[in-house]
Amino acid sequence: TLYAETSRLACDCCTKCFKFGEVHPVNENAPPADTNNEQPAHSSPPTDTTGTPIVQTNGENAELKSMLIKHMSGLETHPLTDEESPPYKAYLWLANSSNLNELDVFRKLRRFGLMSFYLATSSNFSWKIDSGWKTTDHECTWYGISCEDNEVIEISLASNRLSGTIPPEFALGGLGGKVSSIDLSQNSIGGSLPSEIGDFHNLQVLDLKFN
Repeated sequence: TLYAETSRLACDCCTKCFKFGEVHPVNENAPPADTNNEQPAHSSPPTDTTGTPIVQTNGENAELKSMLIKHMSGLETHPLTDEESPPYKAYLWLANSSNLNELDVFRKLRRFGLMSFYLATSSNFSWKIDSGWKTTDHECTWYGISCEDNEVIEISLASNRLSGTIPPEFALGGLGGKVSSIDLSQNSIGGSLPSEIGDFHNLQVLDLKFN
């Protein structure tokens, strides 16, 4: 399945390891690691899954891009090569977020997944309400997102003028596997439902009655 690498991830660069459906929480009270004096992990430039060097360009973040590509290795072609795609734009948004260095790997992936979904479903016209989205606010405070112990448990965006399609990266928005309810009803979303929705192992309510 997509994100198979994520499901078997053994973190050696962060304080939280996870699988869909199994999360080992980090000590939220621990002081942030001092990254100012960190040395590069590799002497050579980072590469994507094909071994192609990732070139740092204006607005990009080679380390973040390499990490995201790694966790999207299940895709036949990863969308970060298409600068017009919602996932690429979500990556650039995350790369240029002022709080990027405050986020662990878990939250980087989750915010990337949610923002990919936001951009993919607001391509035709803007959402009716999108407070919190595209800000540095914690994703648990974004409109339509409900959390428990900092884990997303519900995504409720009914009648909110969503359009476009649901991208596979949406699965990363519920990273941790505790999402039990998704309500996207009464919107104008098209296309087919991505199979990655199956990664929400605790999903009990799925309402996709579109206009």
